[in-house]
Amino acid sequence: MHRITQHDYDMIYVISCVLQNQKPDKKRIETMDLKALYEAARKHSLTAMVYMGLGDTGGFEVTDQAWIRQWKDEKEKAIRKNILFDTERNQLFAIMEKAGIWYMPLKGVVLKEYYPKYGMRQMSDNDILYDAVYAKELFSIMKQRGYKVEIFGRGNDDVYMKLPIYNFEMHRNLFHMNEDHKDMAEYYADVKAKLLPDEGKKYGYHFSDEDFYIYMMAHAYKHFSGGGTGLRTLVDECVFLQKKEYSLDWAYVRKELEKLGVLDFERMCCSLSKKIFSLDTEGNVENLTEEEKTELGMFLYSGTYGTVEQYTKNVLRKLQPGDEPPGHRASGPGEGAAGVSVQGGGYHRSDPHFPELPTAAFPAEGRLPRRPVLQGRCKTAEQLGHLSCRLPAAVSPGQRFCPENRTDGGPGGLHPGFRRGQRCRYRCPGDLPCRRRNGRLLRAR
Repeated sequence: MHRITQHDYDMIYVISCVLQNQKPDKKRIETMDLKALYEAARKHSLTAMVYMGLGDTGGFEVTDQAWIRQWKDEKEKAIRKNILFDTERNQLFAIMEKAGIWYMPLKGVVLKEYYPKYGMRQMSDNDILYDAVYAKELFSIMKQRGYKVEIFGRGNDDVYMKLPIYNFEMHRNLFHMNEDHKDMAEYYADVKAKLLPDEGKKYGYHFSDEDFYIYMMAHAYKHFSGGGTGLRTLVDECVFLQKKEYSLDWAYVRKELEKLGVLDFERMCCSLSKKIFSLDTEGNVENLTEEEKTELGMFLYSGTYGTVEQYTKNVLRKLQPGDEPPGHRASGPGEGAAGVSVQGGGYHRSDPHFPELPTAAFPAEGRLPRRPVLQGRCKTAEQLGHLSCRLPAAVSPGQRFCPENRTDGGPGGLHPGFRRGQRCRYRCPGDLPCRRRNGRLLRAR
């Protein structure tokens, strides 16, 4: 279990103040270790939000320190990136309109609009679902606009990059059709049928609020059941529900989440986000149950893109049906997922959206946990404890990272950011034929 530290509590407190539109208590800010707070926020891609949350509390009076200047730079960079991405994306959509290619922005592109301030939701890329029939035409469009084609025709997304910061992941499908998340891929096989046309656009589309939330949860669970996902997932949850909770058709949402096998994961995220980002008792973090602290610890430990260690644990859980990851349906009588009490062969948990409703019961029959998708983004070489290459094996310190001195990211290949022959704590086991380019781990074959 990840031990929740004081700077974790401090980070959650500042975020709570932002989400509840309250100014943080200056006396409490004065007691904080701001450098540790910065590092915690950076791990979860929340530096811009926490910096804005501290605002005019006086926490940055010592502005001559380099790390504080770096923190401010990261906040300003997040705002600039949003401006640049918004401009470029709108230009791209205009070209796709003329070309007759339907499109729909995904994930953070939509969620950032719900955050209290512009630039709070940090993003490294923009995810766009588009009509895969026109993949070659889009390829030509992106090349004409000066993009370098990083990935094309492999997996469920094409990746285009351009200086200074542009990174577009153009999704042909929402999930890759493999054994890891086959049910999700099948559910979204005819995704166009779920889309609604944008007002004033001929080829622009969007999800209904319900379907956006369902996809948001399915995508989050994909990462949670793999290398893990960080606190930003819970922030996204809170931000979205603040705007949409009481207008959603929850009967439909629960039914569809149950089809995808992530209903209890959604309930866990909803319950945790409501508790920790409440200011009733300083974020309520101190009043969490031990079970809830364990669940929160998994988010805090994983960081934005997860860890090797968390991936390993989830792989091992797959091999032990009695120890499913939190948020997944239990496979039968006995001990079920974290946060779920198993009674009489079925498990029950109250609905966090409507506490007054009776406990919901679900069948005892359930699938084993899916093998997590091998994908993510690599962190810097210095963060050896938080590599996001999702490899389920580690070797003793000092063992040569790549026995073949390979740098192409193939089986046994080097983690991006390491020099040829450099020694490291981690090593690719060689039995997972993954594909990497420029620090972007794509998928297993």
